[in-house]
Amino acid sequence: MRTAKVEANERIRATQEELGIDNGNRLPFLCECDDAACRTIIRVTAAEYAQARSSGWYVVATGHSGAPRVVSDGDGYAVVEG
Repeated sequence: MRTAKVEANERIRATQEELGIDNGNRLPFLCECDDAACRTIIRVTAAEYAQARSSGWYVVATGHSGAPRVVSDGDGYAVVEG
């Protein structure tokens, strides 16, 4: 399920770029946790999201980690290793 959420977020990010929405504000993305039923929206900047994805990490809502290691914390979200 995590893969489907990442793919959805990649489409969300592409749409944000097409619309020119990349001004450093926190933008909406889906929580990339392992829970198939989770539809929590998190807000991170495009740069934060890109950094997590380029490292092979996931962006999840705070408390949704389920991952062995939290890489960093933000306001309402955490970046976790897969």
